[in-house]
Amino acid sequence: MSTDTETLKRPAPLHLNEDSLQQLQHLLPASALELVRVVGPAAALALVTTLPGVQVLVPREATASASAQRRWALLQDVVGSACMPALVAEYGGSVLEVPSCLAARQEQRNRWMRARFDALTGPLKRTKSAAVSELGIDLALAGWPMSYRQIETCLDMPDLTPQLHDQAADRRADADPTLPLFPVLGP
Repeated sequence: MSTDTETLKRPAPLHLNEDSLQQLQHLLPASALELVRVVGPAAALALVTTLPGVQVLVPREATASASAQRRWALLQDVVGSACMPALVAEYGGSVLEVPSCLAARQEQRNRWMRARFDALTGPLKRTKSAAVSELGIDLALAGWPMSYRQIETCLDMPDLTPQLHDQAADRRADADPTLPLFPVLGP
């Protein structure tokens, strides 16, 4: 890569952090907000980024069985020993479905793409085509491959603010539930 590209701050587009968690809380599922309430934002963020979408049977105690010991050690490594009592008090003996927070991750990625695109086409004077191509490479290396057209679509979208999110939810609520999601083709 060229030197000017390396000088740009290149945050990982897929990783949520405490700032983005706060900014994107309108996109978080209720289960993620509940995790924040139970173990705090740092531990909840650690769970969501380490075990997204995973179901974990939370042991009631560390020494119950060999599998409980493994799960206890895993959870303790992720959330920290200080948060384990709160996690066990709330979820011990039950399955914790760690939310994937896909909508927040996608919005985080899209905001990163728009900022990166602006940096590439502004100070670095890349063409649109070169900037979109570089974004495609960055995203593929980060584990989120996207086509040129998908990237262009994301670049044309505004940030999904709470107001826009509410408007979209209102439109979905007003939609006719009897209409099919996909048009029926053929005779």
